[in-house]
Amino acid sequence: MPGLLALPDGLFDSMHRLTYLHLGVHEVLPRLPSFQGLVNLRYLTLALLGSLREVPAFTHLSNLQLLIISNVPLLETLPDLAPISTSLLQFAYPTRGAICCNGFLDNKCDLDNPRCGFEGLWAYPRATCLPANRSDRIATAATVELLTKFWPSTCGGPPFPAAQVRGIDVIMTEALVKACNGSMYRQCEAPGTNAAGICYNVRFMPIECSTNSNLVEMRRRQIAAGVSEPCDPEVEGKEASQQAMVNWDEQELPKGLPQGPAVLPDAKHVANVRDEAAAGGEDCSKSKSKKKKRKKRAAAKASSGSKLPPFRGVSGYLDSYVSVGQSDPPSIPVAQLFPSGKFPVGEIVDHAGDWNTFRRTSEEKRVLERERHEQYESLRHAAEVHRQVRKFAQGLIVPGVKLFDMCTQLENKTRELVGEAGLQRGIGFPTGCSLNHVAAHYTPNSGDDTVLTYGDVMKVDIGVHVNGHIVDSAFTVAFDSQFDSLLEAAKRATEAGIASAGIDARLGEIGGDIQEVMESYEVTIEGKTYPVKCVRNLCGHSIAPYSIHGGKNGKSVPIVKTNDDTKMEEGEVFAIETFATTGRGYVVDHGECSHYSKVLDAPHVPLRLPRAKKLLNHITRTFGTLPWCRRWLDREDGGSATINPKGAKQERYLVALQNLVNMGIVTAHPPVADIKGCYTAQFEHSFILRPTCKEILSRGDDY
Repeated sequence: MPGLLALPDGLFDSMHRLTYLHLGVHEVLPRLPSFQGLVNLRYLTLALLGSLREVPAFTHLSNLQLLIISNVPLLETLPDLAPISTSLLQFAYPTRGAICCNGFLDNKCDLDNPRCGFEGLWAYPRATCLPANRSDRIATAATVELLTKFWPSTCGGPPFPAAQVRGIDVIMTEALVKACNGSMYRQCEAPGTNAAGICYNVRFMPIECSTNSNLVEMRRRQIAAGVSEPCDPEVEGKEASQQAMVNWDEQELPKGLPQGPAVLPDAKHVANVRDEAAAGGEDCSKSKSKKKKRKKRAAAKASSGSKLPPFRGVSGYLDSYVSVGQSDPPSIPVAQLFPSGKFPVGEIVDHAGDWNTFRRTSEEKRVLERERHEQYESLRHAAEVHRQVRKFAQGLIVPGVKLFDMCTQLENKTRELVGEAGLQRGIGFPTGCSLNHVAAHYTPNSGDDTVLTYGDVMKVDIGVHVNGHIVDSAFTVAFDSQFDSLLEAAKRATEAGIASAGIDARLGEIGGDIQEVMESYEVTIEGKTYPVKCVRNLCGHSIAPYSIHGGKNGKSVPIVKTNDDTKMEEGEVFAIETFATTGRGYVVDHGECSHYSKVLDAPHVPLRLPRAKKLLNHITRTFGTLPWCRRWLDREDGGSATINPKGAKQERYLVALQNLVNMGIVTAHPPVADIKGCYTAQFEHSFILRPTCKEILSRGDDY
């Protein structure tokens, strides 16, 4: 069958929520409509389009992460790839591709290159050199750079045989399809051979019997990790499911499998699956109703949410919290959504360093973890509140919003979802919403009418605590695509720091890994290109109960290479945050102070001002050693309705506050800024160094 004959112009113009587009096996389709409406597209595959000569411009695909172009024989050029250069994570051009040898890339035509030769299986003709008078015959610099970046999977190697690209061992036939009878993952035997195979729908083709060993291994790994469809030994074979499940506790998850909170099974699930396999797999097919329930839960997870962020810098859906039973907008305290007291586990990854490989399977380390479960659940509770609050906040962030109102709504939502209870549960620190050259510690005081504009770059830093255990995480907001590289630099640098962290990891070396990633970026703003720099006098930090920066023995995680040989230790909680800048890479105090905190071991000194004594008593009772801001003192409850139900609004306190700062009892944390006119970006995650693994507590589907 030839597939589609034509697609109407404007087909994609209103598909703003589409994230995955696979166009394949349409041999006579001559052209594609504009991609201009696909602003949230993340995955694009163009395959077996035998008549397509031109790909639409990628101008609006700034969120594209994966691009596959396969078996498009008449395609002689590519549009400018600059719009997707910062977002693209994977790019494959595995089959016959004329762009690699017809002069498009380097103005040198080489028709002896296998990628320009005759392709026998699909009868694609030999390519021709681009004519000298063709206006788009030379690739842009950004296009050449991106193809070079992904050279091994684009033009760097010989073209794959077409059958390999399809991921099968033989061409699909009616007999191969009938061997499966529409049953996914069925154990099968390829007709006419003695080869055992697996039923699978390669690239959305009909389900057919394939002897491709990669598909079999993929399914084994899915079963081992507890992801995808539950095993059905009657269909897949009991031997296969037993083999995949055996010795779960003794082996690491296969490398490359995602291990985030939505994927990694909890201990109860693992035990259930392992018991099913040990029993010969009978339990996993015992009840059809159980299977249906699993499928419904999986479907709910996969399709949760419908609202996309109104800005750049994060992904996911704003209302994804509905998947755990939350209302929209969120109003149910998170503890009520998890009445068992077991909250979602963060992303689990191994500690960095070969010296830590024993930890995942160490029974001694597992015993230590069981002893600390109360701390872990407090942190996970705070992290789940953080995820839901920031999703709520992301819906408020639009050009024109008044930052005072935004912070007030966000903090009230935190109080509501965490179930504020004085110093037992509440806000971890004031909401940061630093703009442009201001890197951190800005939140509006009363009377500050600052409004967010389209051209701003805003860092949103949110803290939540449960029983004093603080989760600290931040993201950056921008509306203009010219800031994408700046945001990406901070995001990737933070991920590099997290990847390098682990028990016995040296802080100075982590800083070097962060700096290497950060300073590999550059950003073009208003036509001028700037190298991205680390803000070298800002850093990540350890976190201790009721102390955001780790207390007296707190540790700092630099974001540039240093000679600091201090090591991370088992049981510590850290927040790795990185700051990217187009300025000088150094910040100084700037503007009116809003953030304050009581010194952990504040000296006992006589206070002569009665107002200072009164204010100190209020701070100690309401905030303890947690950070707070002037905006909270101006509330009718003085910062906590639980502790001060009859009201405790502070009046005319500025002189008293300055007296406490001067006496060394309270620390002021003023905004810090790089040079005026530059832009800064920040991303941050909190994690705990558990004895067996590293748990990234604040990880979400947004960043």
